[in-house]
Amino acid sequence: GSPCHVAQCKRLAILTPKATRRIPRAARLLRTQTRGRSNGVPPMAPDVTSFLQEPDTHEHSQLKAEIKRRKEAAAEAKKAEIKSWADNDVYEIIDMRKHNVKNYVSGRWVLVVKTDKEGNFLKCKARWVLRGFQDKQRYEQQTDSPTSTRPGFRLTCQMAANTGWDLMHVDLKTAFLQGQPFDRTRDVVCQLPPELGKPSYIGARMLKPAYGLNDAPRRWWNRLDKSIQALGCVPARADRCCYVYYSKKQKGTSHLRGQQPSSPDKMATLDAAIDYLTDPIAASPGAGRVTAGIICLHVDDLFMTGNEEFIQNVYKPLTKEY
Repeated sequence: GSPCHVAQCKRLAILTPKATRRIPRAARLLRTQTRGRSNGVPPMAPDVTSFLQEPDTHEHSQLKAEIKRRKEAAAEAKKAEIKSWADNDVYEIIDMRKHNVKNYVSGRWVLVVKTDKEGNFLKCKARWVLRGFQDKQRYEQQTDSPTSTRPGFRLTCQMAANTGWDLMHVDLKTAFLQGQPFDRTRDVVCQLPPELGKPSYIGARMLKPAYGLNDAPRRWWNRLDKSIQALGCVPARADRCCYVYYSKKQKGTSHLRGQQPSSPDKMATLDAAIDYLTDPIAASPGAGRVTAGIICLHVDDLFMTGNEEFIQNVYKPLTKEY
């Protein structure tokens, strides 16, 4: 029950399963009982004393094994994050003693523990997050990042229901590390994770945005939006982040008949309303076009539906690129 033991209990609290967090409770009880006492450490409650003085109990062994497992998972997650930075060419190593560094940003690890519905440990996720509030160029950046709206998701679901297409979901990994590269005006040098073993005067000049920088969401959207449109998808009238892919093989007749209705609520049929909503922002109405697929974009999640032509020309190239 020494103070060092109590301090160690507090440090391990974040790695301890919720169902077995008895050590932090013991630490709080010990701190409460020592307030106002000047004659050393007072006696603790019997259950706390027995738990701290019997490290060989079955429960204590299970707790130690779980903590060790989570520590190893956290270390592996950190290695994976460092590898992601290298694979995506996010930075270049520089010696800050030989450069005039005007915009230095420090960083820290953010760990997230993933559990199942029962609260059992699944995996640990690590992100090296930069302290964006230290960025001296933060007020010069475009920080807005569009996302799809609820009507866009409903449109996709309705289209899938009408045509019998499958609904697909793609979660793009390490999205903010794959954003639009910096130009010459963007100059950021960041701290490297201590796990790399580099001395303090070695920094990383950022070539792309990373987690924590306020322009990372916009630069990610810029690149993904460009990629989706390059595959032939067109932003819908109803939603800037809802993209429509028109078939290159099939031709059909639009329900709009060349007329622009004042509101989709006045559509006579459901098919006519869908034709109106999937009409692109620019160019003519959807006369002679057949919708082959729809994509809804929400940050790093793609919610989509489409036929085989859409899967071959859009879905597979996107999953291959990202």
